[in-house]
Amino acid sequence: MRLLIVEDDGAFAESLADMLLPRGFGPVIAGTPDAAIAIMAGDDPPPVALIDLRLGAASGIDLLARLRNDRPELIGVLMTAELDTHTALAALRRGAYDYFDKSV
Repeated sequence: MRLLIVEDDGAFAESLADMLLPRGFGPVIAGTPDAAIAIMAGDDPPPVALIDLRLGAASGIDLLARLRNDRPELIGVLMTAELDTHTALAALRRGAYDYFDKSV
């Protein structure tokens, strides 16, 4: 299954992709929100997206809401190194399926 990774830390994105490949996933990496939007607007968008909470000046929560607006069936999971209850609730309210702490 294809899976979108939206992460501005290229080394982390590649490491995550390397872990997912042997498990049967076909990761597609986007380093910016604009790249993610372009991938999701294509002919064969991935059904799942792992999105970093902080993408430079952009918000992963806002990106997820935008992507789900165009593709409501998208399963979005937010990744963060600074997880707190307020952020987790905001993510879930904006359509995140789940979230995980990437610092562990």
